[in-house]
Amino acid sequence: MSALPTEPTTSTSATKSASEPLLFNAPICRKQNGATTEPNGSTTAQAQSEASSRVAAAPAERKIKFYRNPMGLPDVSPVPKKDEMGMDYIPVYEDVLDVADVDTIKIEPSKIQRIGVETVAATRQHLAKSIRAPGTVAIDEQRIFVIAPRFESFVENVSSFTTGSSVKKGDTLLELYGKELVNQGAWLLVHVNASADAPGSVPKSTLITASRRLQDLGAPDDFIEAIERERRVPHTASVRAPRDGVVLERSVVPGQQLRAGDTAFRIADLSVVWVIADVPESEIANLKAGEAVTIRTRAHPGHMFSGTVALILPEIDLQTRTAKVRIEIDNAKRLLLPGMYADVEISAPEDAEALTVPTASIIDTGDRQVVFVAQDGGRYAPHDVKVGRSGGGYAEILQGLAEGDRIVMNGNFLIDAESNFQAAIKSFSTPRNVEARK
Repeated sequence: MSALPTEPTTSTSATKSASEPLLFNAPICRKQNGATTEPNGSTTAQAQSEASSRVAAAPAERKIKFYRNPMGLPDVSPVPKKDEMGMDYIPVYEDVLDVADVDTIKIEPSKIQRIGVETVAATRQHLAKSIRAPGTVAIDEQRIFVIAPRFESFVENVSSFTTGSSVKKGDTLLELYGKELVNQGAWLLVHVNASADAPGSVPKSTLITASRRLQDLGAPDDFIEAIERERRVPHTASVRAPRDGVVLERSVVPGQQLRAGDTAFRIADLSVVWVIADVPESEIANLKAGEAVTIRTRAHPGHMFSGTVALILPEIDLQTRTAKVRIEIDNAKRLLLPGMYADVEISAPEDAEALTVPTASIIDTGDRQVVFVAQDGGRYAPHDVKVGRSGGGYAEILQGLAEGDRIVMNGNFLIDAESNFQAAIKSFSTPRNVEARK
């Protein structure tokens, strides 16, 4: 039996046109990181170039510029640290936009009202320099005096005045007996008697000379008058206080022998006292004698004492880097006592006008000072400024502002925090890490 002729079997793929290339004959290509791989495993030159440029575009490890306060306060640190609440300081990277990199900060009106933003105009005015320093009340050295005899003597009697007692001018402090004093008194008495018995027999100059010798020994007036009027020489001479004061030292007792010049009492007049203030070295150039001073003490809260700068001592303390400033205070009521602590405020007004803004409006980052200038539409622009003198709650602006600029005085730290947030959001649009976008 002869086999029947059979027709060749055809597949679905055989029905396609011969001009259409078969799929299994097409070369197999793979994508690897953007590079085209040929069937033999090699990549095209263009793909290799693109891959190399992508790798080169990947940035190196981010560098930390500094660490800022987590609460937005104007405090930065070059090293990691914690704030008073134990919160870590936030690192600020060199590739992150800073306040100065943001042209303006846009804040919604509702948010401005919530954070209580207040603005004030930069104006020109006389800047009153106010210097605060601690001080101590001291005795005026020019008002200390001693009671000392000018002749060798013995103490016959001492008054009841002791250390700390107040004395009045003319109060008797002690009674002294001195041989030399009595001898000079007798010499005066001889001439007085001779002149009385034979008027004109004793020259007037002789009487004056005898009286002058007693005065040179420190004899009081009543001692000399007793010789001239009563015709007798007193046994002792009274020593009296020459002015009002407080006894600082009593160093005599009855019966004690004193040589000429020995100190019996040290007394101080406290009607005028000094306040010695420790003024920082940086403030010395702003001081001069005659400046008005206000003094406050803990012993008299609410009471202010007025005085003037008398002297700036020409020496700087090597330990505290301060200079001693002597201030004279009227103390007629004796309210200020030596040794009291005092808070000193020295007013040094400036003659020239200066462009000023409130010190509260300045944000000090440590390496620069920034203020926010209010613009239309709820926008605020940070301006770097150069600050000069300060005083009375205002600071002089040497550079960075113009007269009339509206400066944010209240809420500037919250605006600063908002600007940092906006800067961080804006920085996200800048390509930093290729792997983060894969």
